[in-house]
Amino acid sequence: MNQKVIKISNERKRQLAYCKVCEYRDFDDTKGITCALTKDVADFEEECPSMRVDFEELEWQQIDLHNKIITYIRKNYDLFLLNKENYILPNQPFYSKYYSKENTQKIKIKETSYQSEWTSGAFFILISLIIAIFSVDNNGYKLLFGFLAFIAFCFLITRAIMDYYTPRRIHFNTDKLGFVLDGKRVFWHDVVDFRIMFRGGKKGYHSLIIGTINEGVQAFEIKDIKITTDQLLEIFSFNRIDYLTRYDRNLPDII
Repeated sequence: MNQKVIKISNERKRQLAYCKVCEYRDFDDTKGITCALTKDVADFEEECPSMRVDFEELEWQQIDLHNKIITYIRKNYDLFLLNKENYILPNQPFYSKYYSKENTQKIKIKETSYQSEWTSGAFFILISLIIAIFSVDNNGYKLLFGFLAFIAFCFLITRAIMDYYTPRRIHFNTDKLGFVLDGKRVFWHDVVDFRIMFRGGKKGYHSLIIGTINEGVQAFEIKDIKITTDQLLEIFSFNRIDYLTRYDRNLPDII
């Protein structure tokens, strides 16, 4: 039996991240999670003025999401390649770049480069045709491959110019409510726990694993932007909500 997937708006997700750990949360069969004070779904715009944190529920969320993050990493990453330097915990010290919470809430980082699949394909075809020209003895084939190589070269130059002038999209940006990464909107008060892993050597990339109240464990591979481990750690350290870090525990971890 197929279950109907209900798409929840970002606005509703932002509200639910408060409601799910509030002592006044209630449930209605038709409306879902509601407020015991208003008997209705949330309608506040930024922070709920009536919220009262249910620390017992929050403690359960912290432990559950911690365990789910560890399980996810064990299943999806090669643990033999992890070490303490490249496996970053939330409480790890960092070198500051932004110096204030406000500065971490106006970041916009674009892709380091843009290159379409057509450009890459044209380059490899051109190389293959050039090799073919020097590999055959028949002049007819040489002429044919030369003609095709000329077409591939013209196409490659055209695509390279188009790629150069194609605006690079904003890959990662932040504001006072949260961040957008790979088009996915995440709110600061939804992030209960996280891990950062640096992978792939000197020119490697980051894996960001977060545990959220609304959607559980989410993973992002940050490959196309220039951002350091310290920058990521500083951004999250400044913006995590106080009540989410009030009872941080030293639970068993991978390293």
